[in-house]
Amino acid sequence: MNANEQTVSRIQESQLQFASAARHLMAETPGGAGALDSLITVLIGDIDIATT
Repeated sequence: MNANEQTVSRIQESQLQFASAARHLMAETPGGAGALDSLITVLIGDIDIATT
């Protein structure tokens, strides 16, 4: 694997870890935190777009 492929691979792995962290954050957010829930949902959507 060349240097560019290694860089892309590390970036993709970081994005997957970031997505997982955001989902854990959503799961740990208390119910009824409407504004925070919507911000986390937007964050998860943005991460998902970046990883596809």
